[in-house]
Amino acid sequence: MKVGIYPSQAPNPGDGSGGSGSSGSDQGSSTIQITPHYTDNSSSENYNQFKGIRNDTLVDDILIRNDVGFNGSSSHLQLRVKADKGDVVTIDLQCIDKAVYNYFGE
Repeated sequence: MKVGIYPSQAPNPGDGSGGSGSSGSDQGSSTIQITPHYTDNSSSENYNQFKGIRNDTLVDDILIRNDVGFNGSSSHLQLRVKADKGDVVTIDLQCIDKAVYNYFGE
């Protein structure tokens, strides 16, 4: 999933939206909210990792999630990433195994 931040969609630097995520120089950056929509596979227990990439640079934060509570349902998890006008933000949804989930979750 790739999201371009263009002038008409650019976040307001003084909007106080908070959030997390950093990449490179974030001074003057605003936090944007991205909502990836996907449907979970109900046939098995799933573990996911979301990676953010801003202008070809991996964002520092890694978000992990399991499907407890929404197995087989659509997800509307909201992610926050710092970005500037003109940035391209890519969210990479990866399936991980339970051991990796437990490692990052500790």
